[in-house]
Amino acid sequence: MVITSNPKQLAFSVKEDNLHIILQEQISLKEALEILNKDYGCDRLTVQSAGTVDGLFLRGKLFDFVDIVVSPILIGGKDTSALIDGQSLKSSFVKLS
Repeated sequence: MVITSNPKQLAFSVKEDNLHIILQEQISLKEALEILNKDYGCDRLTVQSAGTVDGLFLRGKLFDFVDIVVSPILIGGKDTSALIDGQSLKSSFVKLS
């Protein structure tokens, strides 16, 4: 599944039965999830991403629950993405219920 706002996305040139593309004028994760449910029957989704996308899902209140898997290799440093990136959660507390 590819969600894009780019009508020239290279994925449009790929012809595979298992590739589905959602084209949005402006990316909306909530709207994309609604399309996945309505058009594709998807009622559960696993998000395996990094801090920026995790932060978008969290701030959009789009997670029902979170499982954190720690890989056998840790990568870090001041310029490395965190589990949840974006605006400080202390300054914009998000309640998940």
